[in-house]
Amino acid sequence: MKSTISRLARGVPESPTLKLNEKAARLKEKGEAVIHLGGGEPKTKTPIDAILAASGKLTSAGIKYTPTERHS
Repeated sequence: MKSTISRLARGVPESPTLKLNEKAARLKEKGEAVIHLGGGEPKTKTPIDAILAASGKLTSAGIKYTPTERHS
């Protein structure tokens, strides 16, 4: 089965994040020190106080979307 990519999909630009990851990989291969600052699993457990505070906000309807336009 032949697959085709739509014009819309072909117009999606390359991800800047993926480009940066590729550059970091090339630098690491050359022996350069690269510090990864991206997301990942933390090495420690989430403190119970943080869990309870987040849970309290979720159940109190205290969460709002950020504004979509800059207000001055």
